[in-house]
Amino acid sequence: MRRFRYLILLLVVLLSLVSGARNVILFIGDGMGPNQVSIANYVYYKNTGENLIFFDFPFLSFVDTNNASNQVTDSAAAATSFAIGLRTNNGIVGLDQREKVQENVSEKAKSLGKSVGIVTDTSITDATPAAFVAHTNSRRNSDVISAAFLDLQPDVFMGMGLSSFTLSGRSQKGWDNRDLIKELQDLSYQVVYDRSSMEQSTSPKLAGFFNNISYAFTQRGPFRTQPNLKEMTKKSLEILSQNENGFFLMVEAAVIDGSGHNNDVVGTIYDVWALEEAVKEALLFREKHPETLIIVTADHETGGMTLDPNTFPLLLERLSEVTRITPQIESMLGSSPTLQWARYVFEDSGIEVKEADLQTIVKATSGRAALVGKAITKYVGGAKYSTTGHSSQRVQLFAVGKGADRIPKELKNYEFGKLLAQFVTEE
Repeated sequence: MRRFRYLILLLVVLLSLVSGARNVILFIGDGMGPNQVSIANYVYYKNTGENLIFFDFPFLSFVDTNNASNQVTDSAAAATSFAIGLRTNNGIVGLDQREKVQENVSEKAKSLGKSVGIVTDTSITDATPAAFVAHTNSRRNSDVISAAFLDLQPDVFMGMGLSSFTLSGRSQKGWDNRDLIKELQDLSYQVVYDRSSMEQSTSPKLAGFFNNISYAFTQRGPFRTQPNLKEMTKKSLEILSQNENGFFLMVEAAVIDGSGHNNDVVGTIYDVWALEEAVKEALLFREKHPETLIIVTADHETGGMTLDPNTFPLLLERLSEVTRITPQIESMLGSSPTLQWARYVFEDSGIEVKEADLQTIVKATSGRAALVGKAITKYVGGAKYSTTGHSSQRVQLFAVGKGADRIPKELKNYEFGKLLAQFVTEE
């Protein structure tokens, strides 16, 4: 099996030497620093005898992640540096540091007649997808960001965050009385809300609004109604490949970041693996479309995550028993959980937590998610965290395809953004 994997990668590399990068697929592991990759890869290797497939890509670089003030970035500034090729200040989406509109890579692709796809496992109006679509001085301006999707009209976009697009949601928040769902339908989009409808769609324009996508990589079997990152990527490629001019697709694995903020090692590993499955879909696509460039990187690192050698054996033993991650456990706990209920929820999730820690979680009036995440890591083992915020660590960039050899071994995030625009706009 391992030999087969290497043969596929070798074939991809050889094909890239005689093909142009008509299609560009950018995978962003939000918050995915080198340690998130290495820990997830090591556990994956122990389970399968293989590395994560992007771990074996032929080109590797390291990307500096600072914002325009040369400080620790947030996702808005980081993704904007990728999207417009310029650094900006934290919180800003699609504008330079003077808050002037700059054309993003999606708009450049559209101007050349290429198709565009935006996929995420968090809200579609969150900072990372927003940077490739909108221009606003605050990542929290979901009213502006959601409306920007109708201005850009990506051929396909999927994630969570339905309320920003509905008449009731917008009017209740005092934004306006627009019904963006109806406007999307008037623009010939098929709007879908579950995995089955997404997979069955034959529309060339698709908007997907889903719930609790993070459940998709812990739930198994036929009862899962929501798509996972792999399935959304596969459907996006099916739609985008209909354009003979090529396409640009951005796929974000955002649960890595959320898990970092919550110090949840299980959520981190699961979403890196979810990203891995999505990348496999891209490689399968590239076998038939060798003119495709695939890049896997991150916007920044979250959590200051490091391996804990003392508890790592526990992680290898216990990980398969864990059936829920932080947001699912927190949702089950509710706003005022009893000690008995909290004990049941953790045990039913495959995690044994001592009473003192359960008491702390039950009594918390705020910040419960971080307490839940830390409890998961404490009793599952394998990692340590130095912060619940972002760090200044460089991130890795893995690439395969025509032009990948032009990516320097070290570069800044805005330099990668400029290079990304070149890849997308080159004939």
